[in-house]
Amino acid sequence: MQAIKSYQLQTEHPITSFEIKTMEEVYQKNEGKIDKPHRHEYYTILIVKRAKGVHKIDFKDYHLAPLQVFFLSPGQVHQLIEHEQSYGWIITFAGDFLVEYGVKECFFSDINLFRAVGDTEPLAISRDLYDTLEGFCKQMQFCFDQKSKFSYEAASAYLKLLLIECNDVCVLPSGQEQANNAGFELLRKFKLLVKGNFRKNHKVGDYASQLHITADYLNKVVKQTIGITAKEYIIETLLLEIKRLLFYTNMASKEIAYELGFTDPAYFSSFFKKQTGKSLSNFKKGLR
Repeated sequence: MQAIKSYQLQTEHPITSFEIKTMEEVYQKNEGKIDKPHRHEYYTILIVKRAKGVHKIDFKDYHLAPLQVFFLSPGQVHQLIEHEQSYGWIITFAGDFLVEYGVKECFFSDINLFRAVGDTEPLAISRDLYDTLEGFCKQMQFCFDQKSKFSYEAASAYLKLLLIECNDVCVLPSGQEQANNAGFELLRKFKLLVKGNFRKNHKVGDYASQLHITADYLNKVVKQTIGITAKEYIIETLLLEIKRLLFYTNMASKEIAYELGFTDPAYFSSFFKKQTGKSLSNFKKGLR
């Protein structure tokens, strides 16, 4: 059974996974060849100084252009198609990297940059901000070149500063200023639960029980915070993974159904058609 190609970080550090490279290094190492669509088991930040091409992320195409920053969450499927050598920086790190070096666990949720579900539009930045971010990148790279005792502590600090600078220019849709939302902490916990359990648990009530609240209240808080209900968020998460497995693997529909917690393949098919307006086979043919 073919699976989606998945990359894990391989670093010299025995505990922490973190790596920083230039886009030029990666392009030259790959000899300009385009990689197949794949997913990472870590966070990725792509800071683009200059580039031409397309960045495909979960069935959406984003044009590569100067002065962009892409933020990819673990599990997202993407493919970088460069029409010429790109210039910029690529930072990859495991989810526990910042936490291990003193950054609070809620930091990733408080910033509005990494979105595992929904649009992952690149952040457009000014040249001045690019220069600031590149300064942080060079400092991180310098720390590792020096192999000092506190290289990872320093890199963690610079990475946090880089994310804060980006978050400060990231404009949220009206009414979704999450940091000021009283239900934000609840939303954070709900998203973490869905991330770890959506393959076997599709019911809002089950997540609400784990959070010690009612399903109605959970739906209401999630709707007020991100504009869709808890049920709709679970469905979006499921649909995205179904599409990934349909397009990027040779798994049969029945296998995908069982993989994602559907005990009845017929219901699985009707669920997908109801949500997308397409049958499983027509969706796959349309993308091929």
